[in-house]
Formats: sequence, structure tokens, C-alpha cells
Amino acid sequence: MKLLHEILNDQTSGASALYKKTLYLLQSESKYRSPDKALKVIYKIKTQFPEMAVFEYLFQSLNRVNKEDLTSRLRLLMLECSTELEFINDNLKRLWRKKRRVITFSNSSIVEHILCKSQNKVESVLLSQASPRNEGIILGKKLNKAGLKVEICTDAALANLIRKSDYVFLGADCVTRKYFVNKTGTYPLLLAAKAKGAKSFILCEKFKFVPSYKFAPRPQKTSEIAKALSEKLKVQNYYFEKIPLFLVDYLVSRSGMKKITGRQ
Repeated sequence: MKLLHEILNDQTSGASALYKKTLYLLQSESKYRSPDKALKVIYKIKTQFPEMAVFEYLFQSLNRVNKEDLTSRLRLLMLECSTELEFINDNLKRLWRKKRRVITFSNSSIVEHILCKSQNKVESVLLSQASPRNEGIILGKKLNKAGLKVEICTDAALANLIRKSDYVFLGADCVTRKYFVNKTGTYPLLLAAKAKGAKSFILCEKFKFVPSYKFAPRPQKTSEIAKALSEKLKVQNYYFEKIPLFLVDYLVSRSGMKKITGRQ
């Protein structure tokens, strides 16, 4: 139950990291090795993180699996995570003909993987704190520990510092035909990238793609940003936002690097 509790209360990891943790949970805990129990756990996690399409993908992947096939299906899904990363890494290789300065936002495990794989071609990484949970600082520490040169700024400063970058790399919690969902603050960052001419990329595994998705931003605890304010003052705290796909220059997946042109 400890790992399940950690997953349900994890407010700083991205969709890919939580997805892998869930696969590990289902593989390692014997109590979840029946399809019915596995689906109940996935449904619980899916309800906790409705913005993350990966859990709907996982639910559907295991929905009609019998007990004998459950273990092998989980093993294949875990292998799929690794192969997706390698496809995306290969499709990005042509970007690194010279050293590049990269901006990213929040705490994407796929962005972390790609930057660490290409660190000899990354001149520097700039990211903001990603308040109120400060996921950017978490990612910044991991990248720095891996040997990359990292700068961290406030969220408000990030868009203006876009001039210090060549590329903007983003993960996503889900990607549809018209929009994607990511940490709140992604929208203004992409507007700044368009204005300043920095190329932007969504790095997306196949299990985050959904043709359509009912996304509704959920308010979080107001005490995270306004502990001492009057109860009469309205406070809004949203972790996720919907961003039009046309604001991004390229969508990078196992299928290649697709240029996004105009409004969808």
C-alpha cells in the first residue's frame, strides 16, 4: 500500500513517471495480479489524475486481459515505455548539429531523459521553479546532478528569458488533435517562443495520444498560494491548463517530427 499511497499523493511527477510507477506497482504487488484488482487500482489512480490520459490508456490496455496474460501484458507495456523514449531520442538527433540552449518547464521525465542523453550537445538548460509545487527545481537538481549546466528563474521571468534559448522542450499530460494539457504556465511560455523565434517541441509517447479528451481544469488547495489571506478573497490555484496545439512548432513521437502548421 505504501507505493500506491505515494502515487496517489504525488503532485510533482509528470504523467510518464507516474505511469511507470503504476506499472511497477502492478508488477511488484501480488495482491494486484488479477485483472479485476488491477483495474480497480488503475481506476482509482485515473480518478486522482484525470488530466493524464496515460491511465485511460492503461485501463483500456488491461480491460480484457485474462489472469494468465496479465503479467506478460504488463511486461510489454513497461518495454513499450523504453522503446518510445528511444524512438523519440532518434527523431531528435538532427537537432543537435551544434550545441543548443534549451528551455523547459515543470518536471517532465521524457524531457529529462532526452536532455541527459544529449548532454554533450546541450549548452545550457533554463527552467523556472514551476510554483506552487516547485517541480522545476526538482527537475533542475536532477539535470544538474547529471552534469548539465542549469539555470533556474521565477515563473514570471521565464517568458522574457526565452531570448536565451534555441529550443523549448515540453512534455504533456495528454495530446489531442487540437490541444494538449500541461502544467499551468505553458501557454504564456509558448506565446513568448512564437514572439521571439525559439522553436518549440512537444515530446510525446504513444500512450498520451487521445483523439478527443474531456479536460476540465480542477482547482487545487488555495492554501498553497494564500495561507494568510482573508477567506473573503477569492483565490484560484490550477495545476493544469489546455493549450492550443498550433502554438507548438513540432510534435515529436515514435512516428517522427511532425511540423504543426496553423490552427487545427
